[in-house]
Amino acid sequence: MQTTRVITEQNIGEVLMAVYKEDEPIGYQADSAFGEELKVFNSREELSQEIAELLKNKTPFFQFAFYYPASEGFIEKQRVSLNPEKCNGHTFKFSIKGWGLVYLQFHRKPQGIECRASVNTEKRANTWKDTYPDLKEPNLWQWKVVEKNARRIIRVINKIAQQGTPADPKTATRFSVG
Repeated sequence: MQTTRVITEQNIGEVLMAVYKEDEPIGYQADSAFGEELKVFNSREELSQEIAELLKNKTPFFQFAFYYPASEGFIEKQRVSLNPEKCNGHTFKFSIKGWGLVYLQFHRKPQGIECRASVNTEKRANTWKDTYPDLKEPNLWQWKVVEKNARRIIRVINKIAQQGTPADPKTATRFSVG
């Protein structure tokens, strides 16, 4: 289940409102910077500050993973080995993995910010579970909770893209960096 739509920097606050509307997720940097730990965001405010900094620095791509505790399941921080010859001397990074994590990606494009929300479905997780046994059984997840949260986020992203401007003026200036 996924969507990819172009939004503006000013729309990001509205997307985050949808992410944190229910169930208070724990947000993670989906992949750490080389040689660093994963960043964890325990509130919308913490994540908003991080995104504002990324936008200010003109970071071209950033992504986050959200774990909703009510969805139960199993998540794991994985250490990924890197080739130091190709990664400026760095030998590792960390990633967060789990069948029911909801992912948000933001990619700068000439026409705006490409925003992608994605999550595995129960069917997809079951299809791939033998390939990724370290993620444990997909049936550990409460898939109705996973899908409810993902659908809400996807619905808001699609609505924003159709409207072209944020529906909530309070979130419109949160990420203005002009």
